[in-house]
Amino acid sequence: MRWSIPSLLLVLLVLSTGKVHAGFGSWEFVRGDFDGDADVELDDAIALLDYLFTSGSAPGCMDAADVNDDGAHGILDPLYLLTHLFVGGASAPPSPFPACGVDVTADGIGCDGPLSGCPAADLPPNLSFAFANDALEESAGVRMHLNAAPVTGGNFDELKFGMRPVTVSAGSPGGTVTVSASDTNVELFELDGTPVALPAVFLSGDLPLTFLANATAVGTTTLVADHSLNPIDDVVTLNISRFAGLAGGALSSYPFFEYARSINDNTQVETAVDPSRYAARAGLSYRVYIVEHRTPQEWAANNNLVDVSGGFEAETLGGTSIVDNVVDAWITGLDGGDDVGIAYDVVYDFGNDGTLDPGDLIDGLSYDEAGFYLVKNLNNAGPLATTTINYSGGTWLGQRTYYPTDIATMGQLPLVVISHGNGHQHTWYDYLGTHLASHGYIVMSHQNQTGPGITTASTTTLTNTDYLLDNLTTIGGGALN
Repeated sequence: MRWSIPSLLLVLLVLSTGKVHAGFGSWEFVRGDFDGDADVELDDAIALLDYLFTSGSAPGCMDAADVNDDGAHGILDPLYLLTHLFVGGASAPPSPFPACGVDVTADGIGCDGPLSGCPAADLPPNLSFAFANDALEESAGVRMHLNAAPVTGGNFDELKFGMRPVTVSAGSPGGTVTVSASDTNVELFELDGTPVALPAVFLSGDLPLTFLANATAVGTTTLVADHSLNPIDDVVTLNISRFAGLAGGALSSYPFFEYARSINDNTQVETAVDPSRYAARAGLSYRVYIVEHRTPQEWAANNNLVDVSGGFEAETLGGTSIVDNVVDAWITGLDGGDDVGIAYDVVYDFGNDGTLDPGDLIDGLSYDEAGFYLVKNLNNAGPLATTTINYSGGTWLGQRTYYPTDIATMGQLPLVVISHGNGHQHTWYDYLGTHLASHGYIVMSHQNQTGPGITTASTTTLTNTDYLLDNLTTIGGGALN
């Protein structure tokens, strides 16, 4: 088919959609050279139009198709190329042009070969963290959090969800790449859990490889990739902190959001992240899941995400304040359970694939507690019938204990010890003991020797607690045993 310049320009004026691609590459290219033969011709413009607006094949080099170097693919690219080819005196496409070279613009669009007309690029090495803008990895840095526990050979599969994937690429062919850390606050593991001793040296031909980075201490750490044949290093700043959480509620004034472990079931569950802390994730989409709490062992066995709040929320991290990123994650049908409350976790699924994976954010990856607890109104009595007993083990060992009447069918229950203050008596707390027992607690209120100072009262609390635990087989006929 013969194309005329007016017909091509008419096509460009009518069409109004485009495509955006992001990625990295390690191949030299000529800007505007769609077919990769190092010559920029009319055929390249036609192929670019075909790719953008019909079902044409993608270019071998995405960066070559970004003719005006604006970081995106759209109608302006073929227009720029046709203007250069056919309008006298028009400016040439930005570098690299007209010879093969690499793009010096940090726009996230890369060039993957092989290309018939250009060689592999002599690029610096690269450390690319999952779900992070590579251009911001040194300046703003990558946020990492302390893991739930030190990583050992036996718990790697449980704790990998608290790590972040990082891919090491060589850039220049030949030689070696050395990855090192400024201190011991970060450690690397192979995907099967094998520790990687730092500094670590890799043959360029063996790269790229992906590892899992684990934070071991709070602070600012740098991870560096150095190529033996390229003078330019790639540096990533790691901002390591304790995890603030995801669940809570918005506030009308500074700090505008309060992270919480306990949330009333007559309110709503909101989640949020601060974009100033997660600057490298800006612009990324994610899904918000509220799921039943799982231990790290349970996550290792099943990492599928099943939302309990009526379906996940699809969001994009943006704005300049945490206010811009508050999500109404659960607003109706909140379930605090029959007793005190129910444990839940919150997952920000940056992979958008319905599974918890390294690099996602999880509020609740802990051996001790959940992300948050949805709690019923504790002013209301619980569902359990209660029993109250009085007994004494001797001087300063008088006790009144409250427990669920059907305790024999309930397994182990938490114990609350009430040590009264000066001028009070241990029998004055029926309202509290009965209330807590109706929610599944055991409550022991004891005589307290409240003389001057703290020693006698502290000792009496200890001796009464010991007496209860040492005599479970006889107190109340063994009901607490």
